[in-house]
Amino acid sequence: VAKFDQLIAIERASPNPQGVYCTMSARDISELCDPIERWFRAAQQNSTTMTTGIGDGGNEVGMANVHQHVIDFIPLGEKIVSSVHTDYLITAAVSNWGGYALAASLYALQACQDHSYYKRFGLGEHAVPDPAHFLPSVEQEAKLLQHLNDLQIRDGRMPEQAMSVDGMLFHNIHAPRITAIRAAVGI
Repeated sequence: VAKFDQLIAIERASPNPQGVYCTMSARDISELCDPIERWFRAAQQNSTTMTTGIGDGGNEVGMANVHQHVIDFIPLGEKIVSSVHTDYLITAAVSNWGGYALAASLYALQACQDHSYYKRFGLGEHAVPDPAHFLPSVEQEAKLLQHLNDLQIRDGRMPEQAMSVDGMLFHNIHAPRITAIRAAVGI
């Protein structure tokens, strides 16, 4: 872990206090999950590696930071609550949106003229970054989602194959969110 500055988990199930990986509906998915939480736990012992969890349901890496809130306010919270802490936790209605917000924030920081002096001083010349390296466009996300659909990988919250994320249709709900996040940082 020492060779990483930052570990980030987005929508990554983590074991509950009994060591079982659960979906939000408390279905055991342990056989599907590699134990990446050991990296996050090791990082907690290493002051040079920061950790961030991004989640929306209570069962994700980092949600142990709000353990009691998950138990009190999330259906089946006592069964699904994460046992993995992170230094930072981003909660969102949809984890993808939290990831987009983090990426947009990193883009804004990299593109910020106020910070360019420090980058030039510390790193040499600084060019404004390409937004495509930070945040996908609606078209890129739609293409990825279509590819997953073509592979018969579907949204677990939908009863049938659909262009959706977390039970919400992509073009109706997610595309406008991506557009709004990109617009917030001038992309």
